[in-house]
Amino acid sequence: LDTLLRPRSVAVVGASDDVSKHGHRLLKNLIGGGYEGRIYPVNPNAQTVLGLKSYASLGAIPERVDLAVIIIPASLVLDTVREAIAARVGSIVIITAGFGETGENGRRIQNEIAELCRRANMPMVGPNCMGVCNFPAKLTAVFNDLKSAPGTVSFISQSGTYGVTTLNYGLKMGIDFSTFVSSGNEAVTQFSDYLEHLGNDRDTRVIMGYIESLRDGQRFARIAK
Repeated sequence: LDTLLRPRSVAVVGASDDVSKHGHRLLKNLIGGGYEGRIYPVNPNAQTVLGLKSYASLGAIPERVDLAVIIIPASLVLDTVREAIAARVGSIVIITAGFGETGENGRRIQNEIAELCRRANMPMVGPNCMGVCNFPAKLTAVFNDLKSAPGTVSFISQSGTYGVTTLNYGLKMGIDFSTFVSSGNEAVTQFSDYLEHLGNDRDTRVIMGYIESLRDGQRFARIAK
């Protein structure tokens, strides 16, 4: 999961200068958090976004991107995932909602996205999530304003709202965090995958988790032990 949590470059699909858009807030947080890698806004209707050169598609970016954060209407996500795979993107975060949590049609599209990612061996967070943070790497790929000095506590939450609320409460208590993952619907990469990765992470000493359901309880118990 290194391309996901320690990416050398990040593309924001749905980046916008419109302050009311989640894509604007996410890009602003990424820049404001001091991320030191390369940042690529993707918006076919803009030449620049927040002062950065904008690209019409992931395929138009002149390098292979480690992480693509997708924050666009649900109807456009499937084609964007195909585009990410064609561009050999390392990993993706789908913040967009409107998939498995909405009913049969949403589950069908989510399953199609998941199958594409699994075939490509591409880690995928979400869909329907808040994003990810790695504070030692100065990565704040979320649309909420989250800031932490690099710490040793990492937090995986299947609930986005609960996760962000708990993180903010911890910050107010003086707890410094390392990694935060809002795992969303877990269509591909699941709680146990993040747990295993963070168990071997040099910056993590404590792992918190908020779990609503586990698809493979035996694997979770084995990794947790």
